Amino acid sequence: MRRVIYDVIVVGAGPAGSTAARECAARGLKTLIVDKAAFPRDKPCGGGLMVRTAREMNLDITPVVERTISTARMVRRSGRVDSVTSDVPLCLMTQRLRLDAFLVERAQEAGASLREKTAIRGIEQGIDLAEIASDSEPLSARVVIGADGANGTTARMAGMRPDMMQAVALEANIRPAGGVPPDWETAGGVYSIGCPGGYGWIFPKGDHLNVGVAGWAHVAPTLRRRLHELTATYGFAPSSLQTTRGHHIPFRRAGSPLVSGRIMLVGDAGGLADPLTGDGIYSAVVSGRAASVSAFEFLAGETPDLCGYQRSMESGLAASVQVAMQVHDLVHLGMDQFFWSVARVPVLWRACRAIARGDVTYRSAKEKLGPYGPVIDLGANLVRVVPWLQRRTGRTEKIPPERFWQDRNGSSGARPRPTRLGRDGSGRRR
Repeated sequence: MRRVIYDVIVVGAGPAGSTAARECAARGLKTLIVDKAAFPRDKPCGGGLMVRTAREMNLDITPVVERTISTARMVRRSGRVDSVTSDVPLCLMTQRLRLDAFLVERAQEAGASLREKTAIRGIEQGIDLAEIASDSEPLSARVVIGADGANGTTARMAGMRPDMMQAVALEANIRPAGGVPPDWETAGGVYSIGCPGGYGWIFPKGDHLNVGVAGWAHVAPTLRRRLHELTATYGFAPSSLQTTRGHHIPFRRAGSPLVSGRIMLVGDAGGLADPLTGDGIYSAVVSGRAASVSAFEFLAGETPDLCGYQRSMESGLAASVQVAMQVHDLVHLGMDQFFWSVARVPVLWRACRAIARGDVTYRSAKEKLGPYGPVIDLGANLVRVVPWLQRRTGRTEKIPPERFWQDRNGSSGARPRPTRLGRDGSGRRR
C-alpha cells in the first residue's frame, strides 16, 4: 500500500487542533487530525467562551451556545456580592462535549481528515518529513502541530522541554430540580475563596450549573474540600455534585519553546492559557490560527522554517499572557479588594469588559496606561522577590523577576529560543 504523506498532521482535536486543522485545510493543505478519543467526547472544563474567543473563531457557534452571560457576580470571602452588568454579552456558555465535536465537524467540512481512537507513540524528524508512530499505522507529515493539551506527549516525543508553571482545577455539575435558578440564567459567578492562585466559579448551562475551584498545583489536595464548601454556599448539598473531575492548567514561562524543527505547539500543549482567568480556549484558537499561517508559509517556500510562529506568539499572544500573569499576581494580593474596585471604578470595569470582548488585549490595555504601566511591572516583580508577597499570592517556587522596564517592543523576560531546522531537517539548532 502506498504511504500517504500529509502536509500537516494535527495531534489532538480540541479547539486548538480543530482550529489549526480547519485553517490549514482551508488554505489547501492536505491535513489530518489524529486524536486518541472518539467524538463526541467530553472534557473537564468550565465551558465559558468569552466573546473575544467567539470573534477569533470566525464561525457562527450559535448551535452550541446554551447561555449568554451579561452579568458578573463577584463574591468576596465575607459573602458580600459585587455585581456588574454589561449592555452587551460578555461570555457564552457551552459544553466541551458539544463545542469540540462542532469544531471537528467544521474542520472536516473545510477538507481535513479525522482519525479517531488513534494514539501517537513516537515522533522522529527526518530530512523532509516527520515520521509519526501510532497504534494503528505509521504516519508522515511535512509539519506536525501538537495540540494534545496539558497532558499531551507531543512536546516530549519531539525532544522539547517546555518550561511551565502548573495550576489545577476541580469542577462538577449540579442539576437543580427546577432547572437553572432564574437569578443565574444570564449571570456567572466568581468567588474569592482564599485558594492560592485561584478562585471559585459558578456557570449556568442549558439545564444545569457548572461549579468549580482552581489554584496553584500545590493546593490540589485541598480542592475537593474547597469545592464542597463552595457548593454549600450556593445553597446546594455537596452530595448533589455530579461528574466531579480535575485537570491541569499549564502556564508557559517567557522563552519556553513552541517550535522544534517541523513541530509547533498550540493551546495548552504550549502552556498558552490565560493565567488570570484560567481560560485556555481563547489562546487555543489564536495559536491554532497562527500555526496554520506559519505552516502554509513554510510549505509554500515563503519562509525557511517555522520559527515565525514562535516570533508571532512572543510578540502577540504570549506577550499578552505575560501581562495577564503580572495582573494575576497583583489581583491575588487582594482579590476582595479587586472585586470591590471593579464594581466601583468605572474605568477598571470598562477595561475588564473590553478584554472579555476582545476590544483590547492585556498588553494593549497596559500600554494605554502610558507612564503608569511600569507600576504593574514593579508590583509584579516585588511579588516575585519579596517572601511575604510570595506567600500571600500562593507562590511556592522561586521565580526570577522579569525586567522592570520593557523595551520598545514591549517584550520582557527571557528571549525566545525557537529551534530551527538544520540542514538535515533534524531540528538541531543552527
